[in-house]
Amino acid sequence: MLSAMNFTNVKKLIVNADDFGLSKGTTDAIIDCHINGIITSVTLMSNMPSAEYAVSRAKAFPELSIGLHLNLTEGKPLTDPRKVDNLIDSNGNFLAASKQRKNLLFNDKAKEQVYKELEAQLLRALDLGVRVTHFDSHNNTHKKPAVLNAIIKLHKLYGIPAARTNKGFYWTDPEANIYLKLKKTLLNFIGFQRVHSRSAAHSLMRNSGLLMPDRFLTLGYLIPTPPEGLKEKVIQCLKSLPYGTSEMGFHPKYNEQSSDELPAFNEFDAQVLCDSDVKNCIKENNIQLISFSDLQ
Repeated sequence: MLSAMNFTNVKKLIVNADDFGLSKGTTDAIIDCHINGIITSVTLMSNMPSAEYAVSRAKAFPELSIGLHLNLTEGKPLTDPRKVDNLIDSNGNFLAASKQRKNLLFNDKAKEQVYKELEAQLLRALDLGVRVTHFDSHNNTHKKPAVLNAIIKLHKLYGIPAARTNKGFYWTDPEANIYLKLKKTLLNFIGFQRVHSRSAAHSLMRNSGLLMPDRFLTLGYLIPTPPEGLKEKVIQCLKSLPYGTSEMGFHPKYNEQSSDELPAFNEFDAQVLCDSDVKNCIKENNIQLISFSDLQ
């Protein structure tokens, strides 16, 4: 198999659906987007009540890559609450995303408890029969050193081969005019600390042996700013896709409100992922859809 680093002269795209198992509605939407749309990989929230339902549905689709959506911000831990008391509130639920992110930076006891819970979530997924192909995280907590270090340790101990990269930056069409390329360079320079820290984390993870895409592309960082409308934004990004291997993350769900603290541009309608214009755009731009399994 080829690694992501060999995909330099073609455009390859992993389309990952987060929150698999968050609820039945979310799970059903994700499965529909795999059957009828462009989803190639999913990540399971193994501590949520619908995790077992999600795994049972996925059994009919052996080609679907299933990773672990490491979760420290939603629901209750799988570990004995007394052993992760610095990660939860008085009701035994994980701290909300904004509080947890600060907690993971400044609370040394919380940092020490992260690995216990994330290992428990991995073991739960394995017990359900999942062949875990990759890691990412709910509310992007894997950008924090404590979670990043836990991922590397779990990779080495359990052989989970791949992970979502932290590497993200302002981006534009590879064939964009010089003005847009200069604008991209300037914005990345202004955000140098963020861009540099994520690139450093990317190198650290790859050097540890983890397979990763070359980048994680976020619609809000596309230059020029994507047009209004979910479908139009997705199509604009597909047309501007860089060479190499990219990942884009989506959150399809049916008739449910999410408690995620995610920017508006990360909330996607399930219909967009199954839209014929979106699928035709992928074909017309010679984009090869792959999954995290293909990085092996």
